[in-house]
Amino acid sequence: MYRLIIADDEMIECMVLEHMIRNHLKDQIELLDSVQDGISLLKAVENEKPDIAIVDINMPGLNGLDAIEILKMKHVNVKIIIHTAYSEFSYAQKALQLGAADYLLKPSMKEEILETIEKVIKTLDGEMSLKKEQDNSKIVAQSLYELSADKWLMSLFLEHPDQECYHLFRKYCPDIMYGGIFTAWKIQNAEQMAQKAREKIYSSVKEKMYSFCNSIGLIHKDLLYFLLIPGEKVKQGDQKAWILKLTDFFEREWKRESIFFLIGVSRWKEEDDFVSGIYEAKIALQYRNESGIFFFRGKEREVLKKPEMTKNIFHAARMIESGEAEACINQTRQFFSEIAQSLLGTDEERFMTAKILACVYFLRLEEELNQISATDLQKNFEFWKNFQQVEKLEDIFSWTEEEIRQFCAAFTAKQTKSDFRIHNVFLYIMKNYAKDISLEEISESIGLSSFYLTRLLKNQKNTTFVEMLTDIRIRKAILLLEEGQKSVREIGILVGYPNQSYFYKVFKKTTGIALGDIRKYLL
Repeated sequence: MYRLIIADDEMIECMVLEHMIRNHLKDQIELLDSVQDGISLLKAVENEKPDIAIVDINMPGLNGLDAIEILKMKHVNVKIIIHTAYSEFSYAQKALQLGAADYLLKPSMKEEILETIEKVIKTLDGEMSLKKEQDNSKIVAQSLYELSADKWLMSLFLEHPDQECYHLFRKYCPDIMYGGIFTAWKIQNAEQMAQKAREKIYSSVKEKMYSFCNSIGLIHKDLLYFLLIPGEKVKQGDQKAWILKLTDFFEREWKRESIFFLIGVSRWKEEDDFVSGIYEAKIALQYRNESGIFFFRGKEREVLKKPEMTKNIFHAARMIESGEAEACINQTRQFFSEIAQSLLGTDEERFMTAKILACVYFLRLEEELNQISATDLQKNFEFWKNFQQVEKLEDIFSWTEEEIRQFCAAFTAKQTKSDFRIHNVFLYIMKNYAKDISLEEISESIGLSSFYLTRLLKNQKNTTFVEMLTDIRIRKAILLLEEGQKSVREIGILVGYPNQSYFYKVFKKTTGIALGDIRKYLL
């Protein structure tokens, strides 16, 4: 039902119109008290908010056209029907210019007035329907935006970024193209709170954060994660000050309720390396107990200090070169025993850290040995198969012992003609593994048929060209991950996997561990 007001200085005219509307449009129109001048019309429109106004032009004080002009200047949305005795074209023209719905001349026939009002009602119905449709579209769009954002953020946790959701999210939040910062929030002494109480606090923080900046929030394993998207206004060098200013509000607000947060902050991340941002934010919180804001600064695990590992690898390589297998095994066992004792976290976390550290240790030792050896020492093409069979902390010691014995055997072994041919294959792959190389290409380069080369690799090394190429690429990828300077996408391209999704898949199949998990323990 629409609200209608009549503005006319002739009381009898108001009464006639009111009677007509009550008799014929009572189910569609709610009549407001009539007014007799322009000033009263303006006040009534402001207070009563009518949808339709039937206005005479010639009224005392402020005429109808002037009143309509003032309403237009105030952007008041009311449908005006001019009902006047003035037939001059100039009046009608001005009324229409001011947005009047119609212009009726007195005396008007009852049918004409009713038809005009019904026409305005249809217009209002159409506008209301359109507004409702637009509002529904906004709700659907907002829901789609939130759904795509949440699904994409969860896909980062699973190490398989959902590109379709990302592009949909970027459509609604174009500032994401400039990058952002990941934060992980933990309530101090959260384990002493009920789960529902924690979730209620996290939900409140999420809602408030959305009003401060573009962001995506997700609760995952008792931590609240945010991807904060400040946009172009915050330069990469200014994000620390921006983060501190942003989080200060939450700290002050929740401090009143004796709630304190530990907040881990990643480095600035761009769209090709969002996955690592989650882990950087989480790692910045590790082993923290007191509330505060902690910024990720690179490798934070003491066991990964490069000088310690590099020194041990250097001595191990010289022992292997000299044939001192037992001495090398004892030194390596001692090194990993000390690491196992110094590790923190759950048993699973301690085991995974030690296992991945051992993997990096042997890949770097292999590179060191190849530097001092005249021939290729990469004899073990079952490296990843053996690596996957390491299932507990004790297995690491037996695995490292076996790897060292194989290195020592390789140093003393005599090189056959087949060994040299395989060595040439290895050298070619080492020079070209970043490219899309094929078996036929290598066969031609070393002067062998692809059939003969396939049989040679199978008989001598129990491997195939594809397995050998994959082995080399993944070894290089892990060493690049351990350096911590490049994004996953950059590493994938550097080792011959420009398709990021395929890189994740091959990495997991080869090593038995998701790329993100290895990256997490190396950071």
